[in-house]
Amino acid sequence: MGIDMWSVGVTLYELYTGQIMFPGRTNNQMLKLIMEAKGRIPNRTIKRGQFWQQHFEDLGGGNMTFLSHEVDSLSKKEVVKKITYTRPVNDIKSMLLSATPTGVSQKERGQVILLADLLEKCLEVNPERRVKPKQALSHKFFME
Repeated sequence: MGIDMWSVGVTLYELYTGQIMFPGRTNNQMLKLIMEAKGRIPNRTIKRGQFWQQHFEDLGGGNMTFLSHEVDSLSKKEVVKKITYTRPVNDIKSMLLSATPTGVSQKERGQVILLADLLEKCLEVNPERRVKPKQALSHKFFME
C-alpha cells in the first residue's frame, strides 16, 4: 500500500535525524508541515479524504486553499489562516543535511543526498505516483 511507503520514508528520516518529521499536535498542523516539506497536495488527493473540508477550502476553478487552524498568541483564541502552497518551503534534502554532523566525508554526504532522493520518492503526496517497494529497494541509496 502507498501509505506503507510513506511510513517507511518518515521512519527512515526519523532514524537518521533522531527527530519527528511532522511533529504537529493535530492533523491540521501535520498537513501544514507536510505541505511545507512537499508543496501543494493535488486537489484530487485532497478530495479523497473524508474530512478534507475541515482543512481545505475549494475556491472553484481547481483552486484550493489550506485552512490553517492556529492559536493567536495575543488572544489565545483559535484563528483560521488561509494559506496557498505551491512549492515546498523546506526541502527534505536541506532538512537531512542540517541534521548531518559537520565534518562528514564527501562519500557520506553523497549518501545523505541519495537518502533524500529516496525519501522524496517515498513521501510523494500523490499515492499513485509514490515509489513501490521493489522500486525503493533498487534505489541507488541501497546499492552503494
